[in-house]
Order: sequence, then structure tokens, then C-alpha cells
Amino acid sequence: MGRFRDKPLDFEPGTKMRYSNSGYVLLGHIIQKVTGRSYGEFIAEKIFQPLGMKQSGYDHPANILPHRAAGYSRRGTNIVNCIPFAMDTPHAAGALYSTVHDMLIWDGALYSDRLVSARTLETMFTPFKNDYCYGWFHGNFGDRIGYGHAGGISGFATQVIRLPNDKVYIVVLSNFDWAKSSDIAKELSRLLFTTIQ
Repeated sequence: MGRFRDKPLDFEPGTKMRYSNSGYVLLGHIIQKVTGRSYGEFIAEKIFQPLGMKQSGYDHPANILPHRAAGYSRRGTNIVNCIPFAMDTPHAAGALYSTVHDMLIWDGALYSDRLVSARTLETMFTPFKNDYCYGWFHGNFGDRIGYGHAGGISGFATQVIRLPNDKVYIVVLSNFDWAKSSDIAKELSRLLFTTIQ
């Protein structure tokens, strides 16, 4: 947090929105301060364990994870191992591992009050500035209205699209960091609804 703590604000809080990993790092530190637990312990206890997400967790570099995907990058036309990176460095702005199966469990929980109240869920998915909700971009995905978010780090590229009116959740997890995960997710959505119609 020392890297951004003393920097001036880009704008008055609440007047604009600009995506910031630093904001999520700050949120993680607030969670730790309030709960007296590490961020990894907190999300395991409050999210992963109650939902039975057994293949998800906070990615400590020392942990050995069976079937961990190796990340790859490109150097010119060659595929190479990604630059070694401690995956817990981004803290609450990333640092998680999961599987498509566990992500489906997570999505299912968002149709219920298993984690938070219906009122909190409504707030979570209410667009604010620049159509950003609490961790979700709100907008058009093809001819559907929904929510999405991309992610990327050395060796990996991801995208999720959530279309609650259709009960559809698209998850793209790639261990090629040059993969166009957003384009893949949008194409999967297009193919799905073309097939249905």
C-alpha cells in the first residue's frame, strides 16, 4: 500500500470511476484490519468453504497445487514460460486460483442468499459510474444485458460474462497470456444464443 498511499487522488471520491487494482488491494487490507484475519483466511472461511469450492483458494507461492496450470507468454513467434511471478503479489486484486467448476458454484450462489442478503446482492449488481458495479462491468454482451469482468496476469488471461436473465455464466480461463479471453467469451455467448434461437 505504500506505493500508492501518499499519492494525490485522481478525483474526488464518488464523482467518477476508474478501474484500479490498488482499490482492491486497499479493500483487502480493510478486511484484514476489521476481521483480524488474513485476506486468504477470510475468503476461505466466508466464501470457499461454505460454498464447497474445494478447488479455489488464495494462491500462496509455497503451496503445491495438484494440476496447477503453468502460464505461458510469447516471445516473438515462440511460446515461452511466463516470467516467474509470486501470484499472491496482487493481494485482493487477484491472487486467487479456481476452476471452471468452482466458478459455476460461485455463480449459483449469486442467485441465492447463501453468502449475502438479497438487498446486498441488489446493491452489488447496481451500476454506478461508467456502468461499474461492485466488481462487475454492466453492459451489453451481444443482444443481452449482463455483467462481466476480465483479468490478466503474467501467463494468464480470463473473462467471465454473467447473464442472469438467461441464467448463463461464461467462464474463459486461459494459461496463454496473449489469449483474447474477452473475444472468446463473447463468441461463446453468440454461439450459444444462435443455437438456442
